[in-house]
Amino acid sequence: KTYEPSESQYDHLKVASLKKKDYKVVCFTTNWSFYRKGEGKFVPENLNYDLCTDIIYTFASLDPEELIMTEFDPWADVENKLYSRTVKMGVAKGKQVFLGIGGWTDSTNGKYSKMVSDKKLRANFIENAIPFLKRFSFTGFHVDWNYPVCPQSDCKRGNPSDKMHFTQFIKELQTALQQANLGLSISISGYKEIIN
Repeated sequence: KTYEPSESQYDHLKVASLKKKDYKVVCFTTNWSFYRKGEGKFVPENLNYDLCTDIIYTFASLDPEELIMTEFDPWADVENKLYSRTVKMGVAKGKQVFLGIGGWTDSTNGKYSKMVSDKKLRANFIENAIPFLKRFSFTGFHVDWNYPVCPQSDCKRGNPSDKMHFTQFIKELQTALQQANLGLSISISGYKEIIN
C-alpha cells in the first residue's frame, strides 16, 4: 500500500506561490558523460535547459605547475566544443552558464591549498581566469574545491590555514568577477565535520 499525502499537509510550504526569482534550480552538466556509450551518453543538447535557472559545466582544472585554470579535458571541452555548445544552448534560453573548477578528482595533491595561500598566486589565478571564462563566453565561475582544510573529506590531512586563505581568495575573486560582469558560486560540503 502506498501513502498519498493530502495537499493540506503541505499548505504551509506555499510552493505554488514561489516566483522564479525566489529559488534556483542549478543543473550540473559534465564533460565525462560525453564518453558514455549508447543511451548513457549525455551531451549539451540533451539537457532540458527549461528545467534550470542556472547551468554549471564541470569541470575545468587547476594546472598543478602554473596554478592557473585550464581545461580538464581539452579534447572534449574544446575540440568537441562542449564548452561552447553548453554556453550557446544555455544563453539562448536566457540562463547563466558557469564554468566549475575542482571537483573530487582535481582537489588532490594540495595544489588548491598552495594557490590560495599566496597572494601573488591568487592574483595570477584570477588574472588568468577571467579571460579564460570570457574566451568561452561563460557568464560566471563556480568554485568546487573538495575541500579547504579537508582534502577529499579528510580533515586530518589538510592545512588549517586553508580556511582563512580560501575566504580571502573568494573575496578577491568576487571583486574581480564583479568588475568583469561575471557571476560567482561555490560548492561546500554539507558534512558538519567539514563545515566546522
